[in-house]
Amino acid sequence: MSSPRPWTSPGPVSTAFVDTTAPVSVLMGPAAGGKTVTGLQRGVLMAFRWPETAPGLRRVRFLVMRQRMTDMEASTIPSWLAWYPKSLGHFVGKEGSPKRHAITLRHPDGGRIELEVHFRGIGEQSVDDALRGFEFSYAYVDECDLMDADVMATLFKRAGRYPAETLAINPRQVWGTCNAPEPDSWVVREMIENPREGWVLYRQPSGLSPEAENLAVLGPDFYRQQAAVLPDYERRRFIENIPGLVREEAAVYPEFSEAVHVSPKPLPVLSGAPLRIGVDAGGSPAAAVLQRAPDGQWRMLAELSTHDRERAGVVGPRRFGEALAALLAERAPGVAAEVVADPAAAFGADREAGESSWIDIVARAAGLPVTTARSQDPTLRMEALRRPLTRLLEAGKPGLVLDPSCRLMARALARDYRWQVTAGRRGDRAVKNWASHLVEAAQYALLDAEGLAEASARPGLRRPLPMQARIEWNPFAKETMSWL
Repeated sequence: MSSPRPWTSPGPVSTAFVDTTAPVSVLMGPAAGGKTVTGLQRGVLMAFRWPETAPGLRRVRFLVMRQRMTDMEASTIPSWLAWYPKSLGHFVGKEGSPKRHAITLRHPDGGRIELEVHFRGIGEQSVDDALRGFEFSYAYVDECDLMDADVMATLFKRAGRYPAETLAINPRQVWGTCNAPEPDSWVVREMIENPREGWVLYRQPSGLSPEAENLAVLGPDFYRQQAAVLPDYERRRFIENIPGLVREEAAVYPEFSEAVHVSPKPLPVLSGAPLRIGVDAGGSPAAAVLQRAPDGQWRMLAELSTHDRERAGVVGPRRFGEALAALLAERAPGVAAEVVADPAAAFGADREAGESSWIDIVARAAGLPVTTARSQDPTLRMEALRRPLTRLLEAGKPGLVLDPSCRLMARALARDYRWQVTAGRRGDRAVKNWASHLVEAAQYALLDAEGLAEASARPGLRRPLPMQARIEWNPFAKETMSWL
């Protein structure tokens, strides 16, 4: 039998995370904050607190999971073996396959602990398929933000089933660790914005804070040195522990900075300034709602994207128009608005036969006149958005700022609206995906407003007159809005 070498918690937050009895808990912190080791050590400490299976005997099965087994083998298992080498027990498992480490430990009250630690990756399977027939005592998920929230819920449902002799009194706990995730992660949605009952988030201090954890291991200057060289989007996520974004080299708008272009608090609707709404059509339509301040700053107040889980069914023009009307009634009721759409949305209908185009249907459903943008030229559209992104106003204010609710637009600008890359070569067009619809909606809104169509000398660029869709009712009319 063996005794583990002493382990010291990285700090008070990590200690509270280890000691919690919450059904589901997550430790979120800066990179190198000792989170993985803390998650693993919690599993060992939990074994010492486990009910006795028989007098003097505790049998425990600790499940450790990651999305991919390659990541498990690259970092999680080495972190485990640094504290509990293979020589302490019996370690089995081929490369790329699940691993098991069986260790017998002395309990301070006498007796022994038979601890099995199982390392598994989910891969492309569901968690149920990955664990079919497998029973365990409790589970730890490393880099849990990279999985779906259902993984944690499913693991909790299955926790406490081993050993069967003490099934009625076995505690049921599941925990995870992660860096500050992307804004659309379930960790943000379900542990920060709208926490589930019984799900608790433990958030380590910023690495630049005097209360930063794990400095006894890293040294007092570790995070300051990192912050001096990392780009802003990495510094915020991996040092300051602020949910942020991951930059990709192929981003169309590398000028976008979450710290600069996303307001830390909701943007108020400006009185006297009309809304300018850009709309991109197609099978996954999107809309960007903007307003221009007197100082020239563009303010994106709201977004409508079928990539949003709540809007996933909003795909047809009528439903899209209704969703747009509802969004405006909630965000900016009664404010005058002008809608600019993708020119392609005006075509495809036989007007002599009385057919309606896509924008005709949207206009009727939304109760708003819709005009078409003067160009579909991708270079001009991209430049229309780039200009306010790179513009600085008085007192260093950015030329474009997003309301914090526009999380999909922030993600699209930082990462998902990207250039096509083939065989390592960047193309001249953006990838057509959910992000392209949302960003191009904003581009259409800004195209004429930034004066690019007028400035272009290309023949045929300008339409003689913008096409206006027919509307039959106004949801913001006095009689319609009388219920407010």
